[in-house]
Amino acid sequence: MKTKIMLLVSFLISLILFSNGIEIQAEEGIKKESTFYLRVGIGGGGVEAIPLKMWTNENEEVEVKTWVGGHFNFDIGYFILPNVGLELGIGRHKNGIEAQIKGGDGYFQRVPFGATGIYHFFVKDPLSQAFTIKLNAYGGVGVGYYMSPELYREGAGVKTTVNYDDAFGYHILVGSSFAIDKFFLFIDMKYAFGVKYQFKEAVQNGINYTTPLFDEWGEIDGSTLSFKLGVGYSF
Repeated sequence: MKTKIMLLVSFLISLILFSNGIEIQAEEGIKKESTFYLRVGIGGGGVEAIPLKMWTNENEEVEVKTWVGGHFNFDIGYFILPNVGLELGIGRHKNGIEAQIKGGDGYFQRVPFGATGIYHFFVKDPLSQAFTIKLNAYGGVGVGYYMSPELYREGAGVKTTVNYDDAFGYHILVGSSFAIDKFFLFIDMKYAFGVKYQFKEAVQNGINYTTPLFDEWGEIDGSTLSFKLGVGYSF
């Protein structure tokens, strides 16, 4: 899995460098500078609804599924070309249940690590690292590795934790930012796809299980449409 990530990231970087080679030659005489930037963002998004198979204290089954949840991300980026950046990010994503029930709780969480090639539609001052155009739009594609996926439910005296194998996937990204000197505000949307979480093990009320308790828990589709907003700083 790690080898696949390294190969895809290397291919992405090579493609970006090749596709922008002509642009570099056409802009001879302009000083090029590479820039680091940091971003911290919060947001949310939903995964495919996962039935939690919950019951009330009267042993009545309740239709409860995972729903939208909160996301936190920290990203570091580097401009390998004037308008092209490579961004690495890590975060924590957690989706809660769609409706609260008395004595019940549930969530699905994971820790995503991603690498994204991004094209920025802005102009940088060739003599400094400040932005000359405040408004910026950008788009990109990348790969992700989703670590420690966990499904949890609690209700009617039953506590269940289901662990899944780490998963690999892809994503596309679009967004916009507004610079204030070297600080900037941003908002973006990302669609992750090709993410499949495979059942690993489960623990229910202290009893270990090596097979899924329900068929719906055997594999989880991790495709996610999410948004994020936050603040960043350009060095």
